[in-house]
Amino acid sequence: AEDHRQRVCVEYFHQCPNKCDPDLELKLPQLEAHLDPKSGDCPLTEVPCPFKTFGCTFVSWRQSIPAHLDQAKYSHACLQVESWAQLNDIVASNAVAIEHISNQFSGLECTLRSVLELQRAVEERLETMDIGVRERQTEATFSIQLQIETLQTKLVELKRRMDDEITGEGMSRYPYELATKALSGGDAGQRLDTLQTKITELDHGLDRCLSSCLD
Repeated sequence: AEDHRQRVCVEYFHQCPNKCDPDLELKLPQLEAHLDPKSGDCPLTEVPCPFKTFGCTFVSWRQSIPAHLDQAKYSHACLQVESWAQLNDIVASNAVAIEHISNQFSGLECTLRSVLELQRAVEERLETMDIGVRERQTEATFSIQLQIETLQTKLVELKRRMDDEITGEGMSRYPYELATKALSGGDAGQRLDTLQTKITELDHGLDRCLSSCLD
């Protein structure tokens, strides 16, 4: 229970461990603030000299710091001057490095601009190529469609001529085998061969057209 009151309980009143004032009693949160080396007000708390950052090594009770500051004005001024001189040396030594970094940054900016210009040029070139490909595809499609329509017309004409030949020779009464045999010779056979040759040529032309589209 005693340990709880001394270390944990925030409602229990404590005396200052430095015994700065025998009548002073504080709750735990106030006591911690009272003893804080930076912001506390206990006169018997050990604190460093405010000029510690400049190199002063003096440490004493808080109540002794004003007298030390009054006595060490000259030494504190010397420490400040020395610190400023060191700071100037650091700035001077880093000036070359800073300039080098600045030049590198400028170079990177130029490189970035060049890369962006190159990117725009590539995008424009790709767009132009894409338009060209679409135009070639359109032309090729039209050409293929024309070839297909021509082939279909030829096939219709072939069928009509075959019907005319069969009807003209009076072979519509014959079976299919006899009609085919009759068409295998004479003028009808020659015309049939000629039409077949034309169909073959159109087929080859269609293949060439497809190949040119794929190139």
